[in-house]
Amino acid sequence: MKEAMARLNCLFAPLERLEGFRSLAEGLGAGKLCALYGPDDSQRAHLLAALARKTGRSMIILAPNDGIAMRMTEDMNMLLEGAARFLPARDVSFVKSSAASRDLAMRRIDVIGECVTGACRVLVVPVDAAMHRMADAKRFREHVIAL
Repeated sequence: MKEAMARLNCLFAPLERLEGFRSLAEGLGAGKLCALYGPDDSQRAHLLAALARKTGRSMIILAPNDGIAMRMTEDMNMLLEGAARFLPARDVSFVKSSAASRDLAMRRIDVIGECVTGACRVLVVPVDAAMHRMADAKRFREHVIAL
């Protein structure tokens, strides 16, 4: 694991020398509101992964749709040694069905459980998934069973 982290450091070291990156990391570390415009998707993943490593904080990334969110999750997992999770949107059906699949609900519960227990450092959420109400974290944590 340390060897993999050492190999990835060469990707993040050039950012550390940039004044803009240092001020952004300091602002986020101090809890300030920061905005950044311009990077494309791959540059955004690189920058966000570097910020997550530098600050040591968890983060939520909002993506415009499922496709972009899944690609961002893959990129972040490569850069952060598998620390990112994708939260899919709930399945909305306007007709009553008795044969609905529970796979999507189970995947959502698994990801939410990892977030509540601290196993997930980066949560990537498409906007439509962020619009659904969620259970209170304290209440969810009370019902988690560790095996």
